[in-house]
Amino acid sequence: MSVIRPDLILLSPFYTRHQAALERIAPIISLPFYVKGEPPFEKACAAVSALGARLGREKDAVSVLMKIESRLAECRSGLARFAKRPTYLVNVGDARHVRVFGSDSMFGDVLSRLGLRNAWAERSRYTFAAPVPIEQLAKEGDARIVIISEIPVEARAGLRQSMIWNALAPVKEGRLLTLPNINPYGGILAGLRFARLLHEALLASGEGDR
Repeated sequence: MSVIRPDLILLSPFYTRHQAALERIAPIISLPFYVKGEPPFEKACAAVSALGARLGREKDAVSVLMKIESRLAECRSGLARFAKRPTYLVNVGDARHVRVFGSDSMFGDVLSRLGLRNAWAERSRYTFAAPVPIEQLAKEGDARIVIISEIPVEARAGLRQSMIWNALAPVKEGRLLTLPNINPYGGILAGLRFARLLHEALLASGEGDR
């Protein structure tokens, strides 16, 4: 194999328009796991198995999947005492709107695998609903809000001054967590990063002790 003559090309489903051209270089394998309206984590795990089979490394794939399940089980056990409260998973667009991640997102899928309920029960449009006015986060007053990824600089002052945002029960009562940047269209590693960061943030919040 060389850089210009690979044995196999692993192609993102987002670039299938280039498939015909790439097939002239080497065989193609495309393993989609983001399908509108469907949870992606199991599909991502199936992609690991499929790639392992294609490369003749089935045992390695099994080992990877076992480690993944072990890490999720560890986080799920640690978060058991937080399970009674629903969780909004959001990404801030501006001071008046958020993107809300539903069950068909990587974050929403992993959230359920951690034993936590997604407070957003409405439809998503391909992994998240956006733009959602922030007042819609008042529907589940007992929820916690988890902001995933950094808040845009131009939105920070607006949120601090927003009467609507500050009137939300999770904000007033300190049930607001912010996680570092995570790719919303990432694969298993993004899902595990979300699980780890959420686990750490909830344990540090002291919420489960109240």
